[in-house]
Amino acid sequence: MSKKSKIILLSEVLFIGLFAKGLSLLSKILMTRELGLEAMSIFSLVNPLILLLLTLSSLSLQSAIASSIAKKPEKRKTILLNAIIITLVVSSVLITLLGVFSYPISKYLLKNINTLPCVLASIFVIPLTSISSIIKGYFLGISELKLTSYSQVFEEYGRLLFIIVILWMFPNTDTNFKASFAVFSLCVGEIFQTLYMVLFYRNSKFNKIKSFLNLSKSKENYYSEILKTSIPMTLSRLVGSITYFIEPIIFTSLMMRTNIDIDQITIEYGILNSYALPLLLMPGFISVTLSNLLIPTLGQLIRKNDYYSMKKYILKIVSLCFGIGLIISITFYLFSNQISSLIYGQTYGAEIIKKYSLFFIIYYIETPLITCLAVFSMSKEAFKSTVISSISRIILMVLLIDKYQVDGLCIAIITSTYIDVIMNLIYLILFFIRKDKRTIFFKNH
Repeated sequence: MSKKSKIILLSEVLFIGLFAKGLSLLSKILMTRELGLEAMSIFSLVNPLILLLLTLSSLSLQSAIASSIAKKPEKRKTILLNAIIITLVVSSVLITLLGVFSYPISKYLLKNINTLPCVLASIFVIPLTSISSIIKGYFLGISELKLTSYSQVFEEYGRLLFIIVILWMFPNTDTNFKASFAVFSLCVGEIFQTLYMVLFYRNSKFNKIKSFLNLSKSKENYYSEILKTSIPMTLSRLVGSITYFIEPIIFTSLMMRTNIDIDQITIEYGILNSYALPLLLMPGFISVTLSNLLIPTLGQLIRKNDYYSMKKYILKIVSLCFGIGLIISITFYLFSNQISSLIYGQTYGAEIIKKYSLFFIIYYIETPLITCLAVFSMSKEAFKSTVISSISRIILMVLLIDKYQVDGLCIAIITSTYIDVIMNLIYLILFFIRKDKRTIFFKNH
């Protein structure tokens, strides 16, 4: 692909991603305004559980199969089929366990029985999101970036349509069940996204079930290769998900020691996680889009052993992510109240956004660094950095929340992100030093 073609592709996928994020923002605005602060706060308590379940069910197969297919495109369908079988087995186990333990999770772990409808609704998210992520990983591996980008638009269309219809049909629903609407919107979005990728793929052979049945009869498989990459990545994400899962538990427990009412605690946590953080992290789609460009390109360069071009391309992507993050962070700092009012119709979380926006610059280079480690089969290194940053986050939460409350939680989140990024950057530099010392600064002739 020529340099001009790459620039055109980059511009197109960024524009599509921006449009998809605009739709996501629109559905977010609709949800926060129509569901209300209480319902969104309940959803924010359950959201860490949802992410934990998705980490376990998907086993990081999206990144694993994208990387494997980029390196071995001729074996792409076999790799896809193996990944689907793996996630179906794991998802079945998780669905059963969640169905059995949903009540104890709501009452004893989240300490709020009002979260039960949300927890039960999470059962449907597991298989739908897992299958969607695997199919997306397949298309990323074969460089179908525009297809996966457009699928995000349809995902947001599905969520927005569901929210509009469900709120029109059930306008006076109980707050607890309203919170579950936010969970079901995730399910509908994944259905729309998956259908789009499968039905609108330009190669009609992908849609032939017979070809997959023939593959299932073959003795050739890539289970071990897929799991070799996915399991360390999953362990890394699992540590992060567990940390995120216990975050509201720690926050609630420590805040209750200050004699604050549980409903007020839920609202304060909801403002942070349903208003402030989503706005601060919203532009992260740019980093994700640029990181997706890394997978097929680095896969091709790995086959050529062209380490100089790898470093040059990675530096461009990381620099672009940092530059965009800098502009966005400054904008949030200067116009936090105006942006919050425009998006949410009120200034919930505006003070938090202004106070911490500049520190979130580092967040925008985290995704491309993690993607590089995955492509280079360095998931073990990513796991180490995640463990250390997650432990730091928990320790800081325990030390700071009791005194600084919500600010203590924000400091813990930001500090752990810096630790993770710095460690991943060091691992990446050491990788290139180890592979080819001659091309650290100069092109190897």
